[in-house]
Amino acid sequence: MSPSPLALLLLPFGLGIVAAHTGYPELSGWFLCIIVAFGSGLLLFGACSKGASKGILRILLPWIGAALVLFSMGFWHLDLSCRSMEDKSQDLLSLANTPGKHIITGQVIRAPLPANDGVRLLVAAYESHTPSGDLSVSGIMGLTVLGIRVQDVSPGDWIRFAASLRPVRNFKTPGAFDQENWLAIRGVMVKGFVNHPIRFSQVGHSQSSSDMSLPRYWLESGRRAIMLGIDRCLDGPARGIAMALLLGERAWLSKNLKEAFARAGIGHLLAVSGIHMALAALLIGGLARALLLRSEWITLRFPVKKIATSLALIGAVTYAGLAGFSPSAVRAMVMILAFGTAFLIDMPQTPLNSLALAAWALLIFNPLYLFGISFQLSFTAVFFLIIFSSYLRSVPKEKKKDGQKTFWIYIKGFILVTLIATLATTPFVTWHFQRVCLVGLLTNLLVVPVTSFVILPGLLCGTILLPFFPEVTSGLWQGVGWFLNYLVIFINFVSTWSWSAIWVPRPSVLQISLFYLFLGSVALMKQWKISRALAVMLFALLLSASAYREWDLSHQESLKLHVLDVGQGTSQVVELPEGKLMVMDGGGLRSPYFDTGERIVAPFIRHLGYRKIDVIILSHPEQDHMGGLAALVRQFPVGELWTNEDISKNYSWKQLLEACARRGVRHRVWRKGGTEYVGDVMVKVWPSTGCEGACGRNGRSLVVELDYGKRSILLTGDIGRTREQCLLKDGLGPVDILVVPHHGSKTSSSSEFVGQIRPEIAIVPVGWRNSLKLPTPQVLERYRNTGSNLLRTDLDGTVSVETNGDEISVDTYLAHNL
Repeated sequence: MSPSPLALLLLPFGLGIVAAHTGYPELSGWFLCIIVAFGSGLLLFGACSKGASKGILRILLPWIGAALVLFSMGFWHLDLSCRSMEDKSQDLLSLANTPGKHIITGQVIRAPLPANDGVRLLVAAYESHTPSGDLSVSGIMGLTVLGIRVQDVSPGDWIRFAASLRPVRNFKTPGAFDQENWLAIRGVMVKGFVNHPIRFSQVGHSQSSSDMSLPRYWLESGRRAIMLGIDRCLDGPARGIAMALLLGERAWLSKNLKEAFARAGIGHLLAVSGIHMALAALLIGGLARALLLRSEWITLRFPVKKIATSLALIGAVTYAGLAGFSPSAVRAMVMILAFGTAFLIDMPQTPLNSLALAAWALLIFNPLYLFGISFQLSFTAVFFLIIFSSYLRSVPKEKKKDGQKTFWIYIKGFILVTLIATLATTPFVTWHFQRVCLVGLLTNLLVVPVTSFVILPGLLCGTILLPFFPEVTSGLWQGVGWFLNYLVIFINFVSTWSWSAIWVPRPSVLQISLFYLFLGSVALMKQWKISRALAVMLFALLLSASAYREWDLSHQESLKLHVLDVGQGTSQVVELPEGKLMVMDGGGLRSPYFDTGERIVAPFIRHLGYRKIDVIILSHPEQDHMGGLAALVRQFPVGELWTNEDISKNYSWKQLLEACARRGVRHRVWRKGGTEYVGDVMVKVWPSTGCEGACGRNGRSLVVELDYGKRSILLTGDIGRTREQCLLKDGLGPVDILVVPHHGSKTSSSSEFVGQIRPEIAIVPVGWRNSLKLPTPQVLERYRNTGSNLLRTDLDGTVSVETNGDEISVDTYLAHNL
């Protein structure tokens, strides 16, 4: 493997981007200027040093200086990019911070995609219409419109709509999906929602504007034509897979089909990457070469190979555009461009330099790509395939007359490539998805050849022929659909195996670093003998770090309460001594398309490092408390489910009971109060039995008190004033940490209740900018008057409180000074 200066210089640049993104370490502008000045000095000193005695300095100093300068440049690059995007979106952000619907005129700048009961658009805003007049605005927004189809909208359309606007915001809970970064890569900081087609109209069409160049218009129009063509020819799962394979768009895939692909270990096929780009370039280049060679006059006068290569490169760029210039597509495109250009100018190019060039291109264009899963998986897989190239070259390649031997040689090579790519991407997959696929090697061995040599070429050929012979394209795609239908049957079959994929805790940064160092040392064993000893040492460190993490959880002696930001709902995760885990409520939103248990609570639990839940407690069967619990039962071994006597007709309640029955979880109904001990922690359950005035599901919520040493925690569900009085009469005394009842509603937290329990810390689980306008000011004032430290999940994010039975420490996702 040849050294790559571009790859080495990329490392400090990337670290600078990471430092700016995480805010660690905190670096001021002046300090960065000093780093740049010092680095520049080292560069100059190294360049000016002479003499044999200074040979080492002449080599090291320029590299150290360059690393310092590039680190600062990466830091500034991300900071300036984010500020630039915020400035461009400032008008839309101002509108989004104003309640009500806003009438806006803008241009559709991307091919529309299907959404739940409507379409999803990318819109460049130009005007806001108010009673006082029209205002010029700017910025890119994501817009969901209900009641229309993708056929109804085209790139370049000017539209006017009345939408509710909302700034893009993550759930402030560790482990949750980073929606802010995912949309920021696309330039989006504001989302809009139109709830009826009567509030949406098309007012014009143009092929270019300040936010849509003519080439982009052609590409997006081509994308739309291909989408509509596939939509006409195919239906069901085959249509969704064809869209994803050809264009990298997953909007047509159902949630169950995406899950099946992930469990089968072939989700990578749904992103346009190297295989797709190479096939497109080969098809276009091969066709061009075949046509040019038919002319003797051209063959004798022009370099046919270089002309065909040039056309293949143009085809690669065009295909990357049709794939939406996704990170994996751009990476493959730049690598093909690098190798193709090197061939055209007769200058060889190394694979590692080409990969580094692709990374530089993406990060200079948008540094936020670095934190996207597509960028991480794509570049990591190719990087390790390159550094393992000596192993791949060792696979025998002699041409045998015996076809069977040749076949097995290629099978061994394919298995090795798949194994390397799988190992290389596993740490990032487990970091983002907390799952490991155990059948990936088998499914890739069977599916990738069919996809690469039958399905994808058929889709690409149909795309090339679409403008000229649409009937031929239709027949070709329908034939591909036959293969896709059988592919779906196979994937669904494999995904039903209980052991096809397993959930695992999110690895720590230390574990990921040690794994990649170990894998790198294995790759370099053939070049450096010391790598063998290094690999053994790193593997031992990796095992030790993993074992220590498990040991630390099972031997922890403190009590930790985490009140999660799950939107307008409640979810509390309690870490008990000796590695026990309790979850009380799982949140739940009104939308049936977002499962808080699957998307927020479960990832957070695996972020903590747990593999099982000992007890799940449902305070009362309301959607905002039970919506996410069924997902927890499906994804974790669960000891018991505790509920009160209430039942519900809500679909989430039915899902929860069915999941418990299927997984053999014991359902314990608390009709009378009682006490359980977990180590030294006393868990006291207060049902509503005997409280005659506690009416409605909210009033009958289970209340749980945790006592540990001198400290106590009270989890209250949605109880109201009547139930609060009953608790006080039953002997409830002062508590140290309180999860405020009913999200801070005026129907709870009575003056007498707050005055008697006098919590040191009061945590309000409430959704950011919720429509109920909770918590109410009078409730907040009551807690402040008692001297409580108030924390809110909408302003502070997830709140974590830890006690050893004596001292209390508090940590919040967002900075908060108590």
